[in-house]
Amino acid sequence: MPWLWRVGIGALPFIRLFLLIRLQHNYNSTHNSGRLPGFF
Repeated sequence: MPWLWRVGIGALPFIRLFLLIRLQHNYNSTHNSGRLPGFF
């Protein structure tokens, strides 16, 4: 299924962005230090 690979590769940046936002949100909520520079 070549289309499945294309969809997966196309969704990778969105998945990485989602995970990055979640990790940053968890870090902010646990450390209460606001937002770090260079992140959303």
